[in-house]
Amino acid sequence: DNSLLDNSCSGGLFCGVLSNGILDSIAFDSVGHEYTQHPTSGIIFSGYKIPSYSECIQLVKRVAPRFSNIAKIIPWDIAIAGNGEPMIIETNFGWPDIVDGQITSGPLFGNNKLKDKIIYKFLK
Repeated sequence: DNSLLDNSCSGGLFCGVLSNGILDSIAFDSVGHEYTQHPTSGIIFSGYKIPSYSECIQLVKRVAPRFSNIAKIIPWDIAIAGNGEPMIIETNFGWPDIVDGQITSGPLFGNNKLKDKIIYKFLK
């Protein structure tokens, strides 16, 4: 609704994103209400493809190594400009909120055989 804030605690929503850049079917607000479409734009979440998603991934892969000595987990806030170019709004080094992502997409490290090794590496 033309807001300059993206935080769920400021009225924003969060929605899971599949590895191909397609949104999950349900988004949530900060108190757990579920939405199948955006309340102001009317965009239906299920099947919606994020524009320039692969470019977003490439941007983060290019920039993230610069911060490997600061943080092991870095949440990124990225916007897509009118020309389709992704831009980094901010990183969240000090408060890497992983709860929203786990609500929409499941456990941070998944349920795979490498989970314990991954967790051990981050705890070192």
